[in-house]
Amino acid sequence: MDFVSEAVAALPPEIRRHFGLDNVPGDGRPRPVAELLDLTGRTVLVTGGGGPDLGSVLCRRLADQGALVGVLDVDAEAAAAVAAELGETTGREHVPLVADVSDWAGVHAAVAAFADRTGRLDVLVNNAGGGFGTHGPFATRTQADMDAVVAVNLVGVLYATHAALPIMRARGGGRIVTIASEGGRVAMRDLGVYNACKAGVIAFMRNLAREVGGDGISTVTVCPGGLLAPKLIERMAAWPGPLASAIDQGLAATPLGRFGLPDEVAVAVAFLASDAGGYVNGTELSVGGGQSA
Repeated sequence: MDFVSEAVAALPPEIRRHFGLDNVPGDGRPRPVAELLDLTGRTVLVTGGGGPDLGSVLCRRLADQGALVGVLDVDAEAAAAVAAELGETTGREHVPLVADVSDWAGVHAAVAAFADRTGRLDVLVNNAGGGFGTHGPFATRTQADMDAVVAVNLVGVLYATHAALPIMRARGGGRIVTIASEGGRVAMRDLGVYNACKAGVIAFMRNLAREVGGDGISTVTVCPGGLLAPKLIERMAAWPGPLASAIDQGLAATPLGRFGLPDEVAVAVAFLASDAGGYVNGTELSVGGGQSA
């Protein structure tokens, strides 16, 4: 034991309880970084996990770190394909799940099914999102445009989180990592509805941290910028197509002068899902090349 561990152990039990010292991970000793990042034995549920842009990349990275991954997606074939791929590469059986995160009953049932099958839920990654392609001046947005974007990017996060909380509370803790966007932190032309949802997600995670910290549950948001993923590459190929202004303004606002790689975001999520990121709580982490600097 080091000095801190020995000093804490020597304190009377009532003092340790008063200052929350019994909740310090392990015995307070420094641990090797590789050990801290290891997710072996953890269960992680990723919404939108079948998606080719970020969801499947998140699932691969988390599985590579040792986690048993639940791949939740509205597309049953995509979820099954990603889960099967993870099983082939890791030798462990991962779990495909089908639900629309904006369907209250459906997402609650899927989250409960994952916990029932694995016996626990350690980490929820709220990744499902979309609607970036419905960008344009706010005055030209239709009700259908707005409803679709809000349903998946904001309501879906609320519903999936609501489904996970009682399961995490019952087992004494957990972690919720939500994918937002740099657009939730800075103004961008023609992305008002999408970015409003992402700003709402950031605020929700901050507020929730105050509410559930006493249950051992931590919450954090990850804010990617533009990602060099299949959809963006398709839009680049069609440049200067209908999304040219959104793509160009995102790149121009990024000090590093390039778009990010999906795995750069996935690595950050894996860190936050692990013991290495255990004391990061109630805040957002920018993984956008400085776009919100």
